[in-house]
Amino acid sequence: MRCCASISSGVVLAVALCAASVLPETAWAGTGGDIGVVAADGDRDGIHDARDNCPAAFNPDQADEDRNGIGDACEAPGQGPTFKRGDANCDGSVDAGDAELVKLFLNQIVQEPCCLDAADADDDGEISIGDAVWILSYAEGFGQPPMPPGPQECGPDPTPDRLGCADYPTGACVLIHCCLPDGSCVLTCRECCAKQEGTPVLECLGDGDRNGRDDACEPAPPPPPLPEPEPSFQRGDANSDGRLDLSDAVFELGWQFQGSRGPDCLDAADSNDDGQIDMSDPIFTLQYLFWAGREPPAPGPMTCGADASPDGLGCDASVPCRYGCACELGDVKLAKDGDKPVFEVTYDPAFVPEGETGTADRIKYKTKLAIDLKAAGDSGKVEYKVTPTVSLSIYKGTRADLQAWLDATKKGDAKKAEELWKKVDPRSIDVKKGEIDEKALKDEVDCPFDGTAEQEITGELWWQGADYRIGTAAKPQTRSFFLTLQLKVECGADAPKSVVIYWAADVGWDGDKVKLSNLILGYTE
Repeated sequence: MRCCASISSGVVLAVALCAASVLPETAWAGTGGDIGVVAADGDRDGIHDARDNCPAAFNPDQADEDRNGIGDACEAPGQGPTFKRGDANCDGSVDAGDAELVKLFLNQIVQEPCCLDAADADDDGEISIGDAVWILSYAEGFGQPPMPPGPQECGPDPTPDRLGCADYPTGACVLIHCCLPDGSCVLTCRECCAKQEGTPVLECLGDGDRNGRDDACEPAPPPPPLPEPEPSFQRGDANSDGRLDLSDAVFELGWQFQGSRGPDCLDAADSNDDGQIDMSDPIFTLQYLFWAGREPPAPGPMTCGADASPDGLGCDASVPCRYGCACELGDVKLAKDGDKPVFEVTYDPAFVPEGETGTADRIKYKTKLAIDLKAAGDSGKVEYKVTPTVSLSIYKGTRADLQAWLDATKKGDAKKAEELWKKVDPRSIDVKKGEIDEKALKDEVDCPFDGTAEQEITGELWWQGADYRIGTAAKPQTRSFFLTLQLKVECGADAPKSVVIYWAADVGWDGDKVKLSNLILGYTE
């Protein structure tokens, strides 16, 4: 695959050869009538062309901010190393791991990412907590993709800045599996695959049938024909209006005895599911509605479904089952009690965890969401769910630092927020979470519905690390905690929406009672 080496690494190779074969820079200055040396310094910047990272332009400082071997003077916007925006760990995909790496880097726990431009999700020329939030929001499916070149395809930085990208791996951009005309399957670069008229595939499968060709390179067998879907209906809904009531019995009597229009779905009109349409069906419906009779058989009167006992009656497949309704998710906000948002926290320094040795410190929290919903339909229910994600840190900065960071975050001042975050210096606590935090809280509303549904969320965190506990009344200590709670709401096919709550407090002792002071509460919707 020599074409691959010549295409993907030709520039790097040329720069490397030049850098390896020149004399020290002072040897190229030249003295007196050394015409050969002058001719080899075309831009007259005192650096020999073979050593000059931009021989076409005067650049004695040899500036190369993106560290790609090509001087900034020769590099126009849109050129330079390629990368995927948001892929901070340089593994070729943008996910929650990239957000975690940015956070660890900002907390000075790990060294800088392999490509700072990739970690700069909002392309503001700075690495900040806003980049981690942007990446995580995108990875979780409710945020916008990182700025160009974006998270899917590699490309150069359209707005070059001081960050640069020296070490983004070529494989994260262009390596693919390729089926060649001879039936072999190889991992190669995109250019090589195209030159050899290969076909990109997800992976090589091996030659399972031993015919000399990789199975990935053989035509896929045609899929078996899909069975015709069974018509969906609501048992007893003879007039197909989406609900079972007196009008269905009247409609069926009119059809059977007065020659009026018949049902679109004979299975729906067969209320007792005996495989026949006769006088017993409207009578069965009336007994169910008014005299505590037996419920119509599956799929039943309260849902759409196929006939569990096919009998040849059938339905007109072009007429949809109208039972049920669709959910439309509106604004999601933190509920308020008067002017105050609903969020309560209690602290217990003597919690006894079940199955554990000794006591632990525990935080319990309670909040409430106001969820605007529309459920369009005549009958049925729609379900919505709330998924909490919570973390707890101990921070070193002052309350003023934390409040200033929160204010800068709300205003979108990424640079100031980054500076303040370094002062806050949060350190993650190894906590164990109450069971409620790992569950998606679910509820439902009846259709039709257009209003606000309120959902209460409670949970707890506890830990036993001595460095993070507040001690006892006899040996009191004060600690500063920072809690983040994200509440993701989902309903129907709409994209999920989130509320993120920030809570911070100094926790210590006031005599023999626990005291929470310097409380800070903020949230984003």
